[in-house]
Order: sequence, then structure tokens, then C-alpha cells
Amino acid sequence: MRSGIRFQLGVALVGLFALALLPLMLALSSLSRVSHRAAEREHSGALARVIAAAAARGPLDEVAVLAMLGPGDSLALYSSTGARALAVGPARATLPAELVDGERPQPRDGATWATAPYAGGVVLVQSSLGAGRARPLPRFVGIYAVAVAMVMLAVGYAVVGRVVVLPLDRLSQAAVRVIEGARRLPRLESGARELRELSSSVGDMTEKLRREEEALRDKVDELERVTAELRASQAQLVKSERLASVGRLSAGLAHEIGNPLAALLGLQDLLLDGGLTEDEQRDFVARMRGETERIHRIVRDLLAFARGDAGEGAVTDAPGEVARAASEVVALLAPQRSMKDRALSLDLEVDLPKVALAHGQLVQVLLNLALNAGEATSDGGHVAIVAARAGDRVQLHVDDDGPGIAPAVQGSLFEPFVTTKEIGRGTGLGLAVCKGLVEAVGGAISVARGPLGGARFTVELPSSRSP
Repeated sequence: MRSGIRFQLGVALVGLFALALLPLMLALSSLSRVSHRAAEREHSGALARVIAAAAARGPLDEVAVLAMLGPGDSLALYSSTGARALAVGPARATLPAELVDGERPQPRDGATWATAPYAGGVVLVQSSLGAGRARPLPRFVGIYAVAVAMVMLAVGYAVVGRVVVLPLDRLSQAAVRVIEGARRLPRLESGARELRELSSSVGDMTEKLRREEEALRDKVDELERVTAELRASQAQLVKSERLASVGRLSAGLAHEIGNPLAALLGLQDLLLDGGLTEDEQRDFVARMRGETERIHRIVRDLLAFARGDAGEGAVTDAPGEVARAASEVVALLAPQRSMKDRALSLDLEVDLPKVALAHGQLVQVLLNLALNAGEATSDGGHVAIVAARAGDRVQLHVDDDGPGIAPAVQGSLFEPFVTTKEIGRGTGLGLAVCKGLVEAVGGAISVARGPLGGARFTVELPSSRSP
């Protein structure tokens, strides 16, 4: 900073002095030349008149003329006809040989001519006092001005360095100390008013930044504390939710298995009591088998949901083909009682890509959704399966014209043991298993109001990368 400011100020001062002295030197030089020329003219005229007066008193010889001339003077005498009769002095060779009609010739080489008539003709005197006689004054003035400028430049450089540069250096060093960790910025107690105000402003700014830094540190500490509390609360909520999920699962499992177990116990008591015909015993055994299969189905669905069976099938089975899976679903739905007197339509986009979900699991998902849609509709109802591209994914829609899904159930419909069916007709695990299968391959499943007025289940699956 020191060398930069001083150098710039020095250059500025030198420039100012140069701009101030240059016009003065030019004016002095011009004035000196004009004064010198005027002196030469005056000298030439006076000398010409003196020699003309002497020539009027009698003839002049060269010796007498030289005695009256100065070192730089030249003289020529012209007769009344204009012819040169006498020429003396250092410039005599350049004097005109004759005067035409008394013409006053123009001087050469910066000399000044003057003429004076006398009875016998004309006297012409050329004076040259010497250009060197006009130079001492401008030269002296120039040397004096340069000396004064140098002294003023040195004094100004020193004053500026002491008054401006040194306080700025101290302020800069104080700022560096603040950057390195100092907590306060020393204020300038002396120096120019502007520098003291600058020091005060920078000090106030440093104090403000320090206060803001401390406030920011306090906020960071507070955020860290709140974050730790939130993490603890989150862990507690996760634990509570896990316990709640276990409770709901246990309650649902107890409810779903309790009914068939109670039926089994009742039927077994009747068989043990005896007194039944062979047809009654056969009927009771068939009912017991049905209830046992129901328990087996509940446990199987629960295990499938817990394991997330999408993993193995996605690897061992071939990628799903939407058109083929939809055709198989239609064939499987034909003998189902829930699809009796229901219309089933397909609207599949041509040349759909294969999906990442395994073919068997794709059939399982579509079949489950279509069966639910058929059970939600009444006789004469309509179920539609729609498939189309959605960028690099495939969207499958299963629509029905039933009553739709109640808003109270819609948010938890894909959780285990949540169902809208009557007791004994569904476990509430089918949609949970479908969700696990779809999400295991990076897909998504959702439900909303459909274009047919009932529910619309939407399954979005990524395209398969295998050929």
C-alpha cells in the first residue's frame, strides 16, 4: 500500500508541476525572443541614424565605420542610385548588392535591418546581438522552477506519507490482526479527520461483525441442540410406531385367525360329541378344511408381506410383459364368481416395453387389483385395465364403477389388515403385498377417484433393461 499510494501521488505531483511549468517556460521563451528582436531593431535604427549623420558631414572610410560598429553589426552604404558603395561587418556578403527604388530588404538568419537616408544615399545596418543573450533568463527561470518543484515534491511526498500513508498502514495492519483472530480493531487517535472517521467506521463494522458472528454461533449451537432433540424424538416416534404396528398386526392377525379357530373348535366339539350321520361328519370335516385353508392363506400372505417376495422373483423370473400378463388375468378372471355379470375391458398401448417386475408377480398384482375391483362393483358393473407409456416407465390403471374408496380409509389402504370388505371376506394383506412387490423394483402404487366414477388403482413400473 505504501509504495503504491506514494508512487501514484508522486506521479500526480510531477504531472501537475510539468503542466504548470511548461506554459510558463514557453511564455518566457517567447517574451525573451520578442524583447531581443525589439532591442536589435532599436540598436540597428540608432546605429543607422548615427552613421547617416556622420556620412552627411563627409565621406566615410571603412576604418571609421568599423570603429562605430559593434561585434555583430554589419553596414552597407548605397549611393543615390541604389548601388552598394561600401560593405563592412561579418554579414557584409549577405547584404543586398543594390537597393531597388529604395526598397527595405528583409533580414536573414534572424538579423534585424534598419535604413537611414543621408545626402549621398542610404545607410543599411544589420544588427545581431546574438541569440545566446536571450537565453539566460528562461534558462535561469527553468532551473529555478525545477529546483522548487523537486523540493516541493520531496516535501509533499514526505507529508503525504506521514499524514495519509502511515495511518492507512496502521489501519491495514490492525485489520490483518482482526482477520487472524483479534477481537477488536484499534482506532486511530491522530491524523486527518477523514482517516479517523474511516478508522471509526471500520471499527464499528468489526464490532458488528463480531456480534453477528457470536449470534450465529449461538444459533448454530441452538440448532445442534434442537437437532439432537429432534433425532431423539424421531427415534422415540419410530419405536412407538413400530410398537403400534406390531399391535395392529397382532390385533389383525388375532382377529383374522380367531374366527376360523373358533369355528374349528366348535366343529371339533360337535364331532367329539358324536351322534352325527356320515354326511354330517363329512360336511363338518369339509368345513374344518375350509377354515384351515383360510388360516393357511392368512399366514402365507403375512409371510409374503414380511419377506417382500419381489426380490427373488424379479431375479429368477422373466421381465413382465403387460399385454401377456393382462391376457392371463382375463383368462383367470373368467371363472371367478366376483366377475360374473361384470364387463372387463382392456385398453393397452401398442408395443409397450417390458417392465422390471417379474411376469408372475405382474400377473399377481393385476389379478389382485382386478378381483378387488370386481368385488367392489355390482351386477352389470364395469372393470377396465388400461396401460400406456409414461416417459421411460409404464403406467397401469385398474378402474371400476363401484362406490370408490372412503377418504377415511384411502390413506392407510395399503397397510396390512386394512380392508373395506366384510369380515371373513378379506385379510387386508393383498394390497400390502402388491405394494411391496411394486416398490421392490422401484415402482409406485396409488389409489384415487377414477374416470368410471369408482376407484382407480395406478401402478407405475420402470421399464426393464433386459431385452
